[in-house]
Amino acid sequence: CNVIDGIESTLKIANSQFKHEIEIHRDYQESVPLLLCQPMQLNQVFLNILVNAAQAIENKGHIYISVRGDDTEVTIEIKDTGSGISDSAIRK
Repeated sequence: CNVIDGIESTLKIANSQFKHEIEIHRDYQESVPLLLCQPMQLNQVFLNILVNAAQAIENKGHIYISVRGDDTEVTIEIKDTGSGISDSAIRK
């Protein structure tokens, strides 16, 4: 599967969860290798992460998505400007 296509389709699904004050920043490598995976399961992971990120942003905020890859691995980084996980919930 093309992981970038999966992220983009997941962003369309999650769009209703994003407040108008959340800006999505994409940094995709031009040519990322295809992955042998279960695309729907991977997209579910993306959806969970993106919805959690959106819920952690109280007012204006940003979600940054980076995808890089080579012949041996693909790296996907998602970060946000939300409040983060509280110390009491981090172990859960």
